[in-house]
Amino acid sequence: MGGPAGALLTGNRFRIVVETSEDIGADIEECFRACAQRRVANFYGYQRFGLRGGVNRRAGKAIVEKDFPRATGLVLSEPREGEDERVGEARRLCGEGRYGEAVNLFSPRQDTERRIAHHLSQKPGDHVGALRRIPIPIRRLLVNSYQAYLFNLTLSVAIAEGADISSAEPGDNWALLKEGGLAVGRVHGVKEEVPGEEMAVPLVQIVGYAFRNYGSRFDALLARVMEEERVSPASFYVKEAEEMSSEGGFRPAPLLSSDRTFEKEEGGFVLEFSLGKGEYATVLLREVLKPEHPQLSGF
Repeated sequence: MGGPAGALLTGNRFRIVVETSEDIGADIEECFRACAQRRVANFYGYQRFGLRGGVNRRAGKAIVEKDFPRATGLVLSEPREGEDERVGEARRLCGEGRYGEAVNLFSPRQDTERRIAHHLSQKPGDHVGALRRIPIPIRRLLVNSYQAYLFNLTLSVAIAEGADISSAEPGDNWALLKEGGLAVGRVHGVKEEVPGEEMAVPLVQIVGYAFRNYGSRFDALLARVMEEERVSPASFYVKEAEEMSSEGGFRPAPLLSSDRTFEKEEGGFVLEFSLGKGEYATVLLREVLKPEHPQLSGF
């Protein structure tokens, strides 16, 4: 949702056409009502993890585990559904260490694979250097993808165990909603008194090397998730490639939205809504459509 030149982005406005022969009006109303009550979880969308096999988040985990050969192997060699035979051959060759033969078999759009394969063809075994051939934003995205995965796991466990994410409770990290309802203010500590109002939003930590277990209900769940994943906060400091390290942070537990409207049209429905910065329209649409296989349905 833009403003004057130089203004900070606080959110985005969406207009989405859902083509369907079914009357989903009641489902849309139910979802929008849940959004207004801040009962829709602020998950990261599937696209954050790599739509074909979750390669991004798996490579991110390999990086924080300092298993750099596995990270490059996942990016180069892991088969992706729907790729043509030429690319499949490139991935097979990379799996055999024949990087020079594979480079030109990747499509021009697969610049990441081309860069990594070319580097390893010139400097076999230099997997950190190969990862550094990827532009920094994409390099960091791999680690961020794994952080997002841990966040989603934590929030999923919280909801499955009956946590109320609509408002902050004593002992939470929390923040006050800003005007407009799409952004929050500064992070408040677990020992700070939660104001007796509905504007205090609970926050979940995004794990990084600065993670601290402050004793909140979400911290305990995140610690459990990390134990199951066999990673620690210190894992997110990558000494061998500091630019891929991540401090972590906080993210609101509920989806923040405003200006929700919809109307029926011939052949379907038109939904309009605003979401906070970094939130996913696909998460809201999943609540409406509830597809049995979200990724196969384009989510």
